[in-house]
Amino acid sequence: MAGEKTWFIKIEDSVLGPFTVDNLQEMIRTGELSGDDLVKQHDFGAYSRADTFETFLSEFSKRNTRPHREDLS
Repeated sequence: MAGEKTWFIKIEDSVLGPFTVDNLQEMIRTGELSGDDLVKQHDFGAYSRADTFETFLSEFSKRNTRPHREDLS
């Protein structure tokens, strides 16, 4: 479920979380989480790039199609 905190992020030797799907989607929208950041669901298994999870593909797609700030001026 989207409200369950089951996602973890690994940055270097630090593990952050747990987070909900909604938390991670917001982090993608704000640029705090990139496609090459490592994430996993639940407290077991291997970490994988965030952009390999179907759950987040639409958020990464939206982020990649937005105009760059300098293009707006």
